[in-house]
Order: sequence, then structure tokens, then C-alpha cells
Amino acid sequence: MDDKKDNWFDGLEIDGFDFNAIRAESDSASDNSSGQPSMDSLNDSPKPQPFRLTTDLNHDWLPEHGSTDEPYEGGKVISPFLPGSLAEHLAETDQPKARPSERAASIDGPFDSFLAGASHKQVVLNVRSIGAQSEGSERLILNAPRFAESTYLRIAAAYLHQKGDAGIAGVASEAKSQDCPLWKAPRRGLGNWRTIGSMARLCRQLDVAVWHSHDYHSNLLGRLISRVWKMKLVSTIHHWPRQTWRQRLAFHVDQWGLSRFDHLITVSPQLRDNLVDRGFDANRVDFIATGIDTAQFQREHDIQQARIELGVSPQSLVVGVVARFTHDKGVDRAIKTIAELRAKFPNIELHLVGDGPEYNALKELARQQHVADRTHFWGWQSPTQRFYELMDVLLVPSRAETTPMVVLEAMAMGVPVAATKVGNVPELLKGGRRGVLLSNRHHQIWPDHLAPLLISESRRQELARQGRRRVEKYFSFDRTMHQIMSVYDRVLSINSTKEATAWRRAA
Repeated sequence: MDDKKDNWFDGLEIDGFDFNAIRAESDSASDNSSGQPSMDSLNDSPKPQPFRLTTDLNHDWLPEHGSTDEPYEGGKVISPFLPGSLAEHLAETDQPKARPSERAASIDGPFDSFLAGASHKQVVLNVRSIGAQSEGSERLILNAPRFAESTYLRIAAAYLHQKGDAGIAGVASEAKSQDCPLWKAPRRGLGNWRTIGSMARLCRQLDVAVWHSHDYHSNLLGRLISRVWKMKLVSTIHHWPRQTWRQRLAFHVDQWGLSRFDHLITVSPQLRDNLVDRGFDANRVDFIATGIDTAQFQREHDIQQARIELGVSPQSLVVGVVARFTHDKGVDRAIKTIAELRAKFPNIELHLVGDGPEYNALKELARQQHVADRTHFWGWQSPTQRFYELMDVLLVPSRAETTPMVVLEAMAMGVPVAATKVGNVPELLKGGRRGVLLSNRHHQIWPDHLAPLLISESRRQELARQGRRRVEKYFSFDRTMHQIMSVYDRVLSINSTKEATAWRRAA
């Protein structure tokens, strides 16, 4: 995590955590030859104890929950999630009127239109804290409301973002195109009570029945708010990075928060096994494969038409990468691989779709490897379908992944995939029978594994057909949403056999 972005612990006072020890642990892990954190050190570290958050005496977060006469300690408000603390006192007090001007300033979204429609349905709120770029999981979140139209639920989304983050604009645009009700709230850090207060008021206004979070920040936020607004808690765990001291701290805090969640969803079987091994109830943890909308991701142009539209030579052999430019995504390894392949394939080109902190370094690497003239940087693009259409092969050179959406997107678009054996990739590619699996440790041998695929057009066409069929059968958006809706059924104690909706009959 970038220190500039990963600042949501600022202002926290956490009992039971030794910050210096966590920093020292990170420093020692950085000396490992593998570069990965020591699992022994994680297992031996003390489990987090219940902690408290405090802040300067400021009641901006309490316009609907209490008066300015609440008890406090040492000039600081007691946290709302400690037993016997302010939260329980507030439950017995009158609730003064909300302040509309403050509410409008703290969070932005379609209040009037959402509150006016289908008020008899229960509300699920997908909550995510977003950085400078949106990720593949956003498509599932923003498409969910459309799927739920014929069900007993209404689904909306709330995104927390830091001031100036570019990613929220892309999310807002996608939400509008999918008719997804979206609320945008500033992310000031969990030490700032306004973030907690604005989201608690949102839950009250929308009458949220299920809080479905998708990251460290929203997990802990849901845990805190659930103490003053009763709702079911569900989390989808996409990944658990533990490379920096901040990530390690987030990992420990996340485990504490998730222990009180009603249900957990993981995007890979490895993550599910990890949770069960750490003591989570196996009956409350499900692996649900990520799915994509195959109606959105399907080819509209053949490869030659797509290249003409984007000004790419029809005679080129195009290898594509769609990723955020970070170390974990391994784009540097793609550039080195193309440099090796160029001697055998003089018409080869590498097309990079994405952006990120390593952008300038990757441009310099392309010059050093003498492939700058064959490496095309397209920047961040949305939608990405037209770029998949021009590719002969999608290369996924990631050092770490869970279930990369780009693999499913490419398969749905009829593009053969070559990807490292990380996360759930082997399952997506059916052990290498629906694509090419590459060694994550030895990228020097990638050219030898890619060459047969680049030589054989018939092999590429066969993988394209098989990939599309596999996504339609096992990784479709509808299949994923049916499984997620079953989780909502369980936490809301709905007997699915008695539901009479068209959606239930179809399921």
C-alpha cells in the first residue's frame, strides 16, 4: 500500500496493538530473500484485543443519535462500539432531527429517487473504499442492482474515496450506465467521526438490511456502524496483502472485525481455506467464483476491424496486457518477455492497457530492452472490450492475484489467455487446458511456453472458442449473483423454497 493513500489508521487509538512491533516485523520480513512476509511471525503475533476509538469532543457525527450532553472521558467521546459505552446510552435517548445541510455536504447520492421506489423491499448496500483506479470487482458490484430488480431485494452501492482520487469518476460513470444507485462519501480515515456518522445516517435513511463490504476499510466501518444500526453483515474478501506494516495492521484489525460478520465470501478456494484455518466457522464462509456479464463482454468486431478502428497494423502479432501498473501485476516481466520473443517474431507488439505508479518506469524499461517502438501504452480505458478485440493473446504476468477479472473478460471476448499460476488462475484455465499456464518464479522460460501459441493460429482459435464456452457455463454473472443471493437469503433467514418471484422460479 502507498503510505499516502493508506492513511485510514490515522487518528486511531488501538489497545492491544504494539505498533513498533508490527513495524519491526515488517522490516525483518523485508530482509527475506523471497520478499514475502513470514507466516510464522503472523501466527506467533498476539491476537488483537477489543479496542476503542476516541476523538476530540465533537458531536458532528451524532445529529440523529444523541445530544451534546453525552458522557465522555478525559474530554474525548467514548467509542460507539464498546459494551456499556455511548452507543447503549444513545439507544435510550431521544433522537433529535437530522441536519439536512450537513447530510447533503457529507454524502452525495440519489436519495429522493431511491426512497420513493419499491420501499417494501429490503435493501442491500454494497460498500467499497476505492483508490486512484477502479478494479475488476466494480463491475459485479455495479451490475448487481439490475439483477435484483425481480427479487425481494433492492441493491445499491456506496463508495468511499479520498479527495482527488480519479477512480471515483470511472465508478460514477459505470454506475450511471448500469442504473446503479450510487452514494459517494469522502474517506477521511476511521479516526474521523464524520465518515462513520455520514455512513450511519445513510444506513438509517435507506433502511439498510444487509451491509456487504469489500475491503479492510468498509469491513471495519460496517462493524462499527452495526452497533448503532442493526443490520446483517456480509463481506467479500478479494485479497489479504501483508507486505507492509500497514497491511499487517489492517490484516489483524480485519480479522477482529470479520469475527462478528454473519457471512463471508471469498473469491478463491485458497482464501476460504485460509479463513477456516484461522478459526472462522466453515458454515459461515463460502467460495463464490467471480462472474462477468457475458452479454457485455462479447465480440462485436473481428480482429482486423478492431485494429483498423484503433490504428493498429493488421499484420502485427499483438500480445496484450490489461492491468494496473504496480509491482504485483508484473508488467515489467511482460516487457522483458516481448524483448526475448522479438528475435523469433519480428512483427510482435505489446499493447498495455492501464495506468499506475510504475508507468514511467515501464516506459524506461521498454527503452532499455529496445522494444519501445513495439510497446504501446494506451493508458486507463473504459470500456476495455475494443482493446481485447485487437489482441491475439492476453498475457497476465501477475506476481500475485486472487481471481483476476481480466482472465474471464478475455475468455468471454474470445481471446486466448496465457497467465501465471497464481490465485485461482489454474481453475479458470482448467489446469492449462483452456489457456497457457506460466511459472510465477521463472519468467525467463515464458518465451518457450508462449511461442507455440503465437505460431499456431488454429490453436488460438480453438482456445478462444473453449474459453467463451467455459465462462458461459461456470463464470457467468447470473450464476455468481444466484449464489450471492443465496447468502442474503441465509443471513436474512429467507426460505427460498417459499419465494414466488419469477427470479426464484428461474433459479
